[in-house]
Amino acid sequence: MKNSARVLFFLLFCLLPGTAKAGGGYGETGPYRVETFREIWTDAGREREVPVKAYYPVGVKDAPVIVFSHGLGGSRDNYEYLGRHWASHGFVSLHLQHHGSDMAVWKDKPKAERFAALKAAITDINVILDRPDDVSFAMTQVEERVRSGSHPLARVADAGNLAVAGHSFGAFTTMAVAGQNFATPAGRFSFGDPRARAAIAMSPNKPRRDQDFEGVYADIRIPVFHMTGTKDTSPVTPSVKAQDRLVPYRRTSHPETHLLVLEGGDHMVFSGFRWGQLLGRPGPESDQRFHELIRAGSTAFWKAYLQQDAAALNWLANGGYEQALGSDGAYSNKRVEKAKAKNTGQTP
Repeated sequence: MKNSARVLFFLLFCLLPGTAKAGGGYGETGPYRVETFREIWTDAGREREVPVKAYYPVGVKDAPVIVFSHGLGGSRDNYEYLGRHWASHGFVSLHLQHHGSDMAVWKDKPKAERFAALKAAITDINVILDRPDDVSFAMTQVEERVRSGSHPLARVADAGNLAVAGHSFGAFTTMAVAGQNFATPAGRFSFGDPRARAAIAMSPNKPRRDQDFEGVYADIRIPVFHMTGTKDTSPVTPSVKAQDRLVPYRRTSHPETHLLVLEGGDHMVFSGFRWGQLLGRPGPESDQRFHELIRAGSTAFWKAYLQQDAAALNWLANGGYEQALGSDGAYSNKRVEKAKAKNTGQTP
């Protein structure tokens, strides 16, 4: 967005009255009928297949495209509660499947060996490198399919309005594409893709070794919504604590950075998949209340930053979302924090 347009956008959002409707309507199913397609896209340069599943709104033109990255052991079929919801509000939600860290890692393993297989995958350097490359490849494929004029995406998608989202290992992938820097013995490097205009990172990860957090996040120059919970520990890596998930938000300086912390929310509530199921035991149903709040906040965020909807940003950042959360969660954003700090003379 051009600087003048951005200034006007935020002036409008600051002047708008807050909505009194619970959830602002963002947590409710949107007005568009949703259809899907499943394809396998091949990256010839890497000799790698990337299975995809897309949820898209019927009757919409120039819909923003959200590229979604699943968590460790997941697939393109996970997170349907998000993909279908976002599509009903006018977005294309394109869900990737990352070979090497998908459900194939554990599905055919004896139950006693499944966690070991997942741990091995998450430390495999090739798996780590492939994930953000899969996202950038998918963005290029969206552009090519829109240009083709014959693909379903050509009828609905705006290839110039792209975003990225993901959960857990997918949050790592999301932050990498958003511009996070990574330290190596040879120096810093980045997977940042400038085509991404906004990002949502669910259960984001603190850097394992690099303590120069400002340097790690210094090149993130797009709006990012971090989502976590007070019980968001890692099922695979117990050393990862819930408070570690707050580091990316706290250390990011970009003013359009947002944070949701679900009270009592655990790691798997974002996906709806429980580790008891992985081990062959029936798991509890996902918390529908949390899903409603995740859908509402994320949809308002996408509308604000991908559709320049000032009313959505006003609801999200000026009290509407906090009211909808009630005692089930807490919301923060950097712009409001900095404004309050300036007024009180404190450092945010």
